[in-house]
Amino acid sequence: MRKWLIFIILLFFIHNVDAYLLTPPKIEFNFEANLALDSSFTIINRDVNPIDLIIYVKGDLNKSFSFSENSTTVPAQTSKSINFKLVLPETLKPGSHVNQIIVEQVVPGAEQGIGAKIAIGILVPIQVPYPGKYITADLIANNINVNETQEFKVKIYNLGKESIDNVIAEINVYNPNRVNVGKVKGTAINIAPTN
Repeated sequence: MRKWLIFIILLFFIHNVDAYLLTPPKIEFNFEANLALDSSFTIINRDVNPIDLIIYVKGDLNKSFSFSENSTTVPAQTSKSINFKLVLPETLKPGSHVNQIIVEQVVPGAEQGIGAKIAIGILVPIQVPYPGKYITADLIANNINVNETQEFKVKIYNLGKESIDNVIAEINVYNPNRVNVGKVKGTAINIAPTN
């Protein structure tokens, strides 16, 4: 009997997991001092019932966000756009400041007992350039079998304030015994700052 009760409760939770969606999943901004940015996101209610939600921000810039609505009801099987404004401060430490817009389901009576609620987030990274030159890179390579040709992709990002000339990617390939079995060298490119 107890196993069936747990199974029924799990089915209830699984049914509600995809009750609503947020789009887009990520909204990126480049830092400019005191810049006021306007943007929006959409809540899609896939459930057959209306859903009550609250909206707030987690992160170091949470007080810099304001929303057209801090709580809302989205009717069944419809969508609703929420506008927001982000006012950036005069200065921020260089690097990525990742904040998250949280849209959380309001469950009536949850304070009085056990309940489940859904909270979904939209990532809002704000990229602040580093002084001078600053590069990050991603190496993309697939798993391959012996004697297959490997294609390497290198994505290079200039996160500094200055352009960088003559950037060359060089990849050294090692076998499991840490013996160098090959080298790939790219062509020189110039990379402007992202901001």
